[in-house]
Amino acid sequence: MTGGAAGAADLEADPRWWRAARLAEEGRCPTALPLLGELLAEHPQAAPALLLRGRCLLRLRRYDEAAEALDLARAAAPERVETYLPLAMARYHAGDFEGADAALAVAEAADPDRPELQLYRGLLLLHTGDSQRAAAALQRTRSADTHHLDPIASYYEASALAASRDDAEAEALLRQVIAEHPD
Repeated sequence: MTGGAAGAADLEADPRWWRAARLAEEGRCPTALPLLGELLAEHPQAAPALLLRGRCLLRLRRYDEAAEALDLARAAAPERVETYLPLAMARYHAGDFEGADAALAVAEAADPDRPELQLYRGLLLLHTGDSQRAAAALQRTRSADTHHLDPIASYYEASALAASRDDAEAEALLRQVIAEHPD
């Protein structure tokens, strides 16, 4: 079985695929993973199932396993750009910063303004010590996504500003985060 159109068509004909997809969408990944395991036993290179398995494992913070599943999804269907951001995230959290950077570069080429991309670009730049560029990427994240990612981006942006010796701006940003997100 291939990861291309034939593999996707086989999955779409299987009710277990639709159940697993629905469970994952509902955040019920522990229940979706066994169904995905069954599907992948029959269709080991089915990129959609590998991608969904990787996303579930990422959600469960099983980063090494997520990176492995997402690497398989990428290998099965390298043209599927939606695989690269979760792959970058899994690799980042697994400590594979070079691998995260490589996957993030592919994702950025497809959608450079996506806030999650800017967040992980900022985190990678902060990790390498490029605090000024990290602060800029994290500020773009805050500007683009004020509800979902803002507290995270603001915190790391303040860290980047502090590392670049802009202590007054960093302190002001941290105060803003605390005031706007007290929990």
